[in-house]
Amino acid sequence: MPGRSRRSPAPEAARAGKRHCASPPTARSYTGCDLDAEAAAATVDLVAATGATMRSSRPLDLTDDAEVREWIDGIGAAHGRIGVLYANAGLATFAPVPDITPENWRFVIANEVDSVFLPLRHAWPHLNHDE
Repeated sequence: MPGRSRRSPAPEAARAGKRHCASPPTARSYTGCDLDAEAAAATVDLVAATGATMRSSRPLDLTDDAEVREWIDGIGAAHGRIGVLYANAGLATFAPVPDITPENWRFVIANEVDSVFLPLRHAWPHLNHDE
């Protein structure tokens, strides 16, 4: 059974006045994504309650290289650069080791490792390396 990822720390970052995931470098503005549209909308509302703004992208599969590239390049184009990338996505399956199938293993690796690597890989040219 897949596990859920933790909610984005954007609400806490916004309350503290910090920039967040794939955000422009000087604004209290955040861009995020989620596979679950309802969870994404709830996070946007939590951020708005702090006085900051957040745009949540369509449901996005962070294990899909082309989707991630399009998403990150769009953020970079809209804001000129990315001030902070917070890569905190993940899904897992849980089972005793003898019951883990190769398919389960590949699912976990894709959703726990690739989902962090791909955004970082595509954000790298947009990140402000001087800060």
